[in-house]
Amino acid sequence: DYAAANGARVINMSFGGDVFGPEGDLVLKTAIDNAYDQGVLLVASAGNSDTSRANYPAGFPTVVAVASTNGEDTKTGHSTFGTWVDIAAPGTDIVTTDLGGAYLATAGTSFSSPYVAAVAALVLSHRPDLTHVQVRAILENTTDEVYYGDVDPNLGYIGTGRVNAYSALTAAEPQPLSEIFSPMPNQAYMADGNAIELCVFAYGDTYRLDYRPYQGAEWTAISSGDAPTDANALVCVSWPNPGVGTYELRVRVTRGDRTHIDYRVFSVTNVVEQEHWPTFKDATEE
Repeated sequence: DYAAANGARVINMSFGGDVFGPEGDLVLKTAIDNAYDQGVLLVASAGNSDTSRANYPAGFPTVVAVASTNGEDTKTGHSTFGTWVDIAAPGTDIVTTDLGGAYLATAGTSFSSPYVAAVAALVLSHRPDLTHVQVRAILENTTDEVYYGDVDPNLGYIGTGRVNAYSALTAAEPQPLSEIFSPMPNQAYMADGNAIELCVFAYGDTYRLDYRPYQGAEWTAISSGDAPTDANALVCVSWPNPGVGTYELRVRVTRGDRTHIDYRVFSVTNVVEQEHWPTFKDATEE
């Protein structure tokens, strides 16, 4: 709230944990929503768990989630990954200051996120008329391809690629942008016959929302049409409950000859979670 109230246009958040998520303290989420509504670009570290478990605040759709790459443009061993991650940046052998006036080489997505935030600030210094949505679209559409090697990109996804400052600065706006707001990453619904509310952000000319069983062969259309003219509006669809299983959502937004794609994995179950069951504690919270 302080940063937004004092004119910040980009906020970096190199921290995370369940305490900041949907089931945690909502104070930070409220501040994030307020900053986003004021036009602030929010950037956060994806986490260092080497799992697809969403790390918050990076997991919120209004925040750019940043994973970590090494000098070969591959995912670092520590970096969190998943369809909720938006972009990657260097996160190994980062030389920074230390206590006592010394320097050290360190690693982590906490050092990747500031790279993306800094490039966003650089773009805004060059083109201050851009909105936070337009800057995010530029960042995610001008990345360099990352190398997955033997890793299936569908299983180890770290966003559209590694941030490229030069390409971002020289990009011709407008660029498309898509983001799935609902369901949240790895959200589970009950197989109770009730419809599931799907909401996507579509900044561009047209959009198409599809689904398939997890790692299935064919995508099936749910909704398509012109993107909203209001850059802050969401497209929401009440979708018939598909029954027990794990599913993937895909939203494709086009603008001109460019397409931006976002994915989300969610499940439908008939198992009721018990309040007394222990919850998983991410090592990054310690």
